[in-house]
Amino acid sequence: MRAKRSTALAAAVVTAALAGGSLVSVGTAHADPASGAASGQLVGVGSDTTQDVLNALAADVQRTGGPALASWNATGTATITTRPGGVAFARPNGSGDGRKALTDSLTDSAFGNAAASPVKIGGQVDFARSSGGPGASGTSLTFIPFARDAVDYVAKGSWLQQLSKAQLQGIYNHTITSLDGHPVTPYLPQAGSGTRKFFLSAIGLTESDVTWITDAKQIVEENHGNALITKDASNNDQVADGVIAPFSAASWIAQLNNVSAGVDQTSQAVSLGLTLGQIDLDSTVSGASGTDFEFAATKDAQGVWQTVPAFYSNSTFGRDVYNVVATREINPASAFFKQSLYDYFVTSGSHVALLDSAAAQADIAKYGFQNVSYNGDLTSSHTKPGGLEDSSLQLATPAAAHVSTSAGNGSLGVSWSAGSATAPSDYWVTVTGPDGKPLKDASGNVLSNKDILAGKNALTWSGLASGSYTVTVQAANIVGTADATTVKVAVTAKAATAISYSRPANVAYGYNERITAKVVPAGQAVPTGQVQLLDGARVVGSGTLVKGVAVVNFLNPAYQPGWHSFTLKYLGDAQNQASTTRVGFTIVKATPAERISFPTRVGHTRTSRITVALSSPHASVSGWVSVYDGRKRVGFAKVVGGKAVVTVARLGRGTHKLRIAYSGNSVLNATSRWVTVKSV
Repeated sequence: MRAKRSTALAAAVVTAALAGGSLVSVGTAHADPASGAASGQLVGVGSDTTQDVLNALAADVQRTGGPALASWNATGTATITTRPGGVAFARPNGSGDGRKALTDSLTDSAFGNAAASPVKIGGQVDFARSSGGPGASGTSLTFIPFARDAVDYVAKGSWLQQLSKAQLQGIYNHTITSLDGHPVTPYLPQAGSGTRKFFLSAIGLTESDVTWITDAKQIVEENHGNALITKDASNNDQVADGVIAPFSAASWIAQLNNVSAGVDQTSQAVSLGLTLGQIDLDSTVSGASGTDFEFAATKDAQGVWQTVPAFYSNSTFGRDVYNVVATREINPASAFFKQSLYDYFVTSGSHVALLDSAAAQADIAKYGFQNVSYNGDLTSSHTKPGGLEDSSLQLATPAAAHVSTSAGNGSLGVSWSAGSATAPSDYWVTVTGPDGKPLKDASGNVLSNKDILAGKNALTWSGLASGSYTVTVQAANIVGTADATTVKVAVTAKAATAISYSRPANVAYGYNERITAKVVPAGQAVPTGQVQLLDGARVVGSGTLVKGVAVVNFLNPAYQPGWHSFTLKYLGDAQNQASTTRVGFTIVKATPAERISFPTRVGHTRTSRITVALSSPHASVSGWVSVYDGRKRVGFAKVVGGKAVVTVARLGRGTHKLRIAYSGNSVLNATSRWVTVKSV
């Protein structure tokens, strides 16, 4: 629930703002922002009624370091440029124009009016000021209330000082053309004015009832009392007897209290006899009797205009005033969410809108509006949904999305595509687990309720438990959200495993390395399947698990002696995940097998031969064989084809202990053997 302001606080703010004489000449002029002043600013257009208070609020927020807001007046130059390098487009004049400009900005459509030709204005407007509610059904726009206004009328002539709803209706549908013998000349604000629309609805009429007003002079700028000034026969300014026009009470108060320079458009007409009228509020209440003529505003003892609460709270002539935004841009879960827009206009829980602060309430009261407890509250019945307000747009909600899913080991993949030619701008993707709740991470953050821009079309979740998962995808665009496409997916989560091993410390070149691997599961199922030894991606050994244990034989002729590192991998099975570990070991040189042939007796006057045959699995035997008699080398020969035949020099008479030395090579160890020969 949003935080509510206390009645006492609201009353204190209003009282402070209206304290004797405090409203006179206290503000500063609020003109248009600089053309295209800042790329990060929030741009607003629309209602005459709320333009001045929004200008003041924006200035106050920016003075305290808040985000920039550029509120463009309803009148002024024919065109405005709201973004650096942006297009110049017709100035939106009034609530209806403002809402249409917001619509065309959101849809990149052409906006124009009598002031300028249509031009596409995509991204040029962020919000619309509106003194009236939605003009189209739908949910694309949200009308966020921030204050309360009332619509009274202004007139000249004693016969127009007190009127009932029925009399106002008769005046504007042309069934009453005079009162007490005096003519009545009704005026209306410009087309698209929120005050015009609200006033006609309040007195029970529609636009079709006022088509008889064809004189362009009877269409005047909203809340501009001076627009009723004409010239008499002597060319002097006058307000003619019998004129009448609807008028915002807040605008009347702000102008006649002179709250800021440049706001006043009415005091000259007041000096010429224009007055605020009284409406019989009892006549607007079903079953009520008698009369209850009320002004919307009255002067206090110090001559300061102030609100009349009974009039503002009247359900017929009292009205909320709004700031209108794209619904998706104030939804924190949306991909289109704008934090600054949310900060300005939305009050939710502990988050207080910048337009709902105590300082903002003082501005709201100063400009003739009443503060309300539901300022910025999206849950309040005063907040209204609305549709796009450009009847020329041919836009539709996209069709239901096409959805595909895939399930892996504790994982779920979802992909989607558009279901029709109407291109979605985004997709809402929700995945709920077997418990029916959205997926969350370890910190409790929701992972699966996502708004995904249309440029991406797939998501994947991993680490899921076994069970049935529900996938829902909804295509969306600015118009609305399509029917949900829902798919059920069964996910099987395999148990984690850990692999360990044992092996000899070293292995000789050309001989098998015997690795005993053990796979331990986190679950109950005994792992089955294969264990592989990998050098990169190449399988260099494998074994089959028996009761969770596998023997992997590694034949190593391709690896030179030295340190080598490999990956031992369990491939997994239907109930257990794969797992890996690193294995490192040293390959040492092999010792060749030797067979020595030699004579045991030789003549001391003759040479002799010793034959040495060497062999090793998967190794090429090369090198030299030398024969030593003590320290003296008495013969040597090269190993060829695994054999060396050494011619031994003549030996002196006696018994000789000869050492047969093989030199070894890159993969074989050197060897040394002794033989005994007797020379006679």
